[in-house]
Amino acid sequence: MTSLKFQIAEKVAKVNEEWRIHLIGPLCDVRIHIQQKTVGLGHRVLTHKSASDFLCSERMMEVLVVDLPMAFEHEQEIFSFNEQTLDQQVVYVVDEKIACLALRLLQNGSVNFLIRPFTFKSMMKALMDAAKQVCSHHIKINVKRWQEANWNALTPREKVVGKHLVDGCGNTEIAKVLDIRPDTVKKHRASIFEKLHAASVSELVYAFKCFDFSSGTTMECTPPVTDSACPVRCGAGLLTSGSNA
Repeated sequence: MTSLKFQIAEKVAKVNEEWRIHLIGPLCDVRIHIQQKTVGLGHRVLTHKSASDFLCSERMMEVLVVDLPMAFEHEQEIFSFNEQTLDQQVVYVVDEKIACLALRLLQNGSVNFLIRPFTFKSMMKALMDAAKQVCSHHIKINVKRWQEANWNALTPREKVVGKHLVDGCGNTEIAKVLDIRPDTVKKHRASIFEKLHAASVSELVYAFKCFDFSSGTTMECTPPVTDSACPVRCGAGLLTSGSNA
């Protein structure tokens, strides 16, 4: 049986494979850097002539890189777009000429800016930091849904037996407490381990701490997005040593 932690790791890997970069506006310099100086990232990059083109496209798990103000026909569109994408990871590319506009966006909740002229390394850091955030958000959602589905698959009796197992009780002790046969406890135990994908008692304890939403003491079991377990694993190899703009 595949262990609980391994299955969570698989879900993390799936999320990390799905994120995309959307270049919005005439971002020739960004596009050229990605195409010429990276390996394996090009397939993630989609381009859009304007913000309105992007908003009409199929939406996925994305990092948006927006050329200000070139991606918009009118300035008021910028703030409408900003409001529509506040829950996404948007990197605005700006220069000193539009510092006041960038300040207004900052006041409206935007936090990611790439200031021209920039180096390849600073550009990749901005993209990977944004990718890390978007992946972390989706991993948390996906894993929690999976946790809830696993927990809800347990019967009320299995939940009771599982709590006793987590407390360190043996099959015979649980049978006495619940006034059932030890063989029945063994069947419940096997079913619990299978439904929660637990390969050991320690993983069962981990699963209950994550899944038992009725206890009020659940812990956050979504694995952190680290440099070795997410977009940066792709990105780390992308940074060509000594590469600058």
